[in-house]
Amino acid sequence: MLIEIQVRWLTAKTVAIEWSSLGTIPSGSHYIVQRSEFSEEGFTDISTPVNPSGVLSYIDDSPPNVSEIGTYYYKIQLKDNITSVVAAESSSRHPRRDRPRIALEIVRRNNLLLRRFAGIRGFLLSKKESGTRCSSCWDTVKERRSKSHCSECGDTGWNNGLSAPIPIFISSGSPTETQTVDVLGSTEEISRQVWTSNYPLISSGDIIILDYKEIYRVDSVQPVTFRETIVSQSLRLASMSKDREYNNIPLPSFDEFTDLDIIHRQYGGVSTGDHAEYKNLTTRLGGFSIHGEGDDK
Repeated sequence: MLIEIQVRWLTAKTVAIEWSSLGTIPSGSHYIVQRSEFSEEGFTDISTPVNPSGVLSYIDDSPPNVSEIGTYYYKIQLKDNITSVVAAESSSRHPRRDRPRIALEIVRRNNLLLRRFAGIRGFLLSKKESGTRCSSCWDTVKERRSKSHCSECGDTGWNNGLSAPIPIFISSGSPTETQTVDVLGSTEEISRQVWTSNYPLISSGDIIILDYKEIYRVDSVQPVTFRETIVSQSLRLASMSKDREYNNIPLPSFDEFTDLDIIHRQYGGVSTGDHAEYKNLTTRLGGFSIHGEGDDK
């Protein structure tokens, strides 16, 4: 089994480790995130067990000081719950050392705007890409789904095909919605252009639920970058509110989530890092627009 890892800076003091597995995940197993200063040895656990059916990510809020040790590595292990036998593992080097602080400041401002002014509370349900195939819609002979609108897997083809709800803030990218109308004059689909922060990473096919009632499928994702660092994500959403398989998804209270609040306090509600590092930052940003032409600089 191949475990693909992506490691990136979220703030000046936090690193996001996100991963996916290609292949069937053994039942009764869990993931563990490890870290070491060496590529082949010295790895220690830095996370609690991560359920394969949940959100495959971890926030390291105390990464080593690379100026002191030079480099370090992350490793993801898939272990058996009882025997702790390692079924698969993969490692990755820490994100690039010269992370752009202007990009992190743009992220901080984006999150402040979303959280306090322009954002709508919502939930992201990431589409699974591995695991056990859905017993309701998957044809084991033809190796493809045998029906559409499967309420068991959320149209993913995988058992428990959608992750647990991840709280996010979403803001409309345009004041109007787009309606697709067929030749008979009836409305077929409503789409919206929206944007959100750089975390968590969103993929086509994921499901977003806004305000506990508006259900959308992510049709496309366009990351907005500044010096190779993702600062926000522009999304094209298609309405799925009429699809029955999504209307009965249980959603927790948004206020129950503390991890999101920690992230937003770090680079949304208060300043990150040393104030001296951001001196004259507005002057250095100049006329930079987070959602206009030339975002990818």
